[in-house]
Amino acid sequence: MMTSYIKELADSLKKKFNSNNPFIIAKGLNVNVKMKELPELKGFYTINQRNRFIIVNSKLDATMIKIVLAHELGHDQLHRGIMDFFTETNIYTLTNQTEFEANLFAAELLVDDEEVINVLKSGYDFFTTAKMLYIDKNLLSIKLQAMNNRGYELNIPIGYKKGFLR
Repeated sequence: MMTSYIKELADSLKKKFNSNNPFIIAKGLNVNVKMKELPELKGFYTINQRNRFIIVNSKLDATMIKIVLAHELGHDQLHRGIMDFFTETNIYTLTNQTEFEANLFAAELLVDDEEVINVLKSGYDFFTTAKMLYIDKNLLSIKLQAMNNRGYELNIPIGYKKGFLR
């Protein structure tokens, strides 16, 4: 699967805004971010009257808020054309491919290859590496697979759980 364009997009946004912080990037892209208690969702992306919104569950911890925001930014950047047709009630009808792409975008946005290599070279295991990089183990699994697709040979002890952000 050709996903190099996702890394290129994430890298270009990090360069443009001199940050990998999804709050800074969302603001720079004029995407409105709202924190709201969501009983059944971690977050969602929507467009209302040409205004783009990311709603994130305020009950999440800081690490998960950052991951969810980065994931929803992925939808904004990669799937905006199809997202016009989605609402909060049918958000789960997105395909596995669109969700995977948004997860990959989040992984590429939040963590640089060099950061992963530096932590792994220090001898930390997979789960400790995820904690040190402030990302979910599923997101690290996606990141490592993407890095392997670019020529690295990294051990991935677990596959990612497809619905981990639901």
